Amino acid sequence: MELKVHPPSPNLFVQGKLKPFPTGRWRGIACFVREYARLYQQVISCRVAYVVAILFFVIHSQSSFGSAGSFFVGEETKKKVWFWEQVFSFYTSNQVLVHDLSKPHMIIDIISRDIDPHAAKSVFDKEVEKYLKRYRLGLDRFKQHQHKAILMGSIEKRLYQVYAQEPSSLKRLFDGKVILRSQLGLADRFTKAAATAENYLPYMEKIFVSEGIPRELTRIAFVESMFQLNALSKVGAKGVWQLMPATARKYIKVNKFIDERNSPLKSTMAAARFLRDNYEKLQSWPLTVTSYNHGVYGMLRAVKSSGSKNLEVITQRYRSPSFKFASKNFYAEFIAAKNVYERTFQQQSKLKDNPLGIVKIDLPSKLAVSQLIRYTPVTESLMRRFNPCLQPLAYQKRYRTAPILRGYSIFVPSRMAQQVKSRLKKIKL
Repeated sequence: MELKVHPPSPNLFVQGKLKPFPTGRWRGIACFVREYARLYQQVISCRVAYVVAILFFVIHSQSSFGSAGSFFVGEETKKKVWFWEQVFSFYTSNQVLVHDLSKPHMIIDIISRDIDPHAAKSVFDKEVEKYLKRYRLGLDRFKQHQHKAILMGSIEKRLYQVYAQEPSSLKRLFDGKVILRSQLGLADRFTKAAATAENYLPYMEKIFVSEGIPRELTRIAFVESMFQLNALSKVGAKGVWQLMPATARKYIKVNKFIDERNSPLKSTMAAARFLRDNYEKLQSWPLTVTSYNHGVYGMLRAVKSSGSKNLEVITQRYRSPSFKFASKNFYAEFIAAKNVYERTFQQQSKLKDNPLGIVKIDLPSKLAVSQLIRYTPVTESLMRRFNPCLQPLAYQKRYRTAPILRGYSIFVPSRMAQQVKSRLKKIKL
């Protein structure tokens, strides 16, 4: 039985549902000037406000590690960004996109769970694999029979329809060099992530700015974990920023009692400093963002091997067993996540300065968890809620009296902050 082809919807940009997102240095300058002009306009005239804002931008840009305008997007990257914008904003986890591995924007088919929305995931996975197997057969037929393969079924017709749009891609089809990949839609997960992000982005952006790097880089968290606070990868990366233990220890505490990767705020400081350090070595934000996935030394090797600091050139020339689809698309995913969030979600909600209603308190040099709970209004449940970096071991009876909180900072509800500070001063160490 011939499988039915489900071509993707017409280009959403053509339909007008998604407007092209302006990129480049001047967009970054325009946003910066507009933001600060709005701030200064409260006390001075509009014309003077823009002059002050422009001067402030010039001064600021000389002392920071670049701006939003530093996120250069070339022609090939734009195509990848478009693909990931569809994944993040249009297609849900009930849909799978079949696309070209090296040119993701070439979407071949959309397999929908609507075939049986109540079917188990394993049933849907088998349905997807059935389609991929049939498409691979179609690719083999084009390699063997060339143009004659068009007459062999609807799958072959669809393949030809897509690849005939570009002569170089059609040649790849006939040469048998096309590899297809499936990508699960993430629009529903992105919506959920954006809701979670509202509680953390105000703090994250301040941390990134304090470290001298663009606040827009906080959107990497969408790509890394979709703002899943307790995310844990198979290789041991943990938290919103998916930091590995060795990397995290350079910036924050990671031991059997405390793992600050579990704290969305403390791990953000580590991520910011990690990105800042990588930028100092690479001097390019596209390369630095990619290094978050591929590693800074991996990117330095890529630059040396390709003879270029242009990410698109590196993607075309550099060959490494570890420089695969994820690394090649990481920067485009980041740009897409930034675009989708700013276009769809940030405009709908006004971020609060302190959405969690918390205050950071620096503890005395030596303090046990039991002392903190006993002598302050902070209960164990509040400690676990606002300080997820404390490992379960820290609460066990054997260690509750151990002074493991040395020079540590905790987060407490704003309403009890003064009382906690007062009680801490009275604790006899």
